[in-house]
Amino acid sequence: MPIVFPALERNTRGHWNQAVQSLTINVRKVLCEIDQVLFDECLAKFQVEEVNKTEVKAKRERTWQRLEDLATSKTVVTNEAVLVPRFVSSVNLTTSSSESTGS
Repeated sequence: MPIVFPALERNTRGHWNQAVQSLTINVRKVLCEIDQVLFDECLAKFQVEEVNKTEVKAKRERTWQRLEDLATSKTVVTNEAVLVPRFVSSVNLTTSSSESTGS
């Protein structure tokens, strides 16, 4: 159940096909009736993972906003194009920030 539960839960919350949603709800009910304790544990774990996903997404968006702000500020100061790679580690950000401030 722990393996299939996240997929079932996502299907019940937003699958585009009504038949799939109905079947998923039926499977979910059967699993709940078979082992209520395990079902509750899986649901709690799923909810925690969903909260963690939203936090990671928010952190990623903040990082991209900082990168965009940094690129914009460098463009204004030097009037040159600034390339910002898609995957920048926090080490690179720290290094480039300390180099630009002269630290």
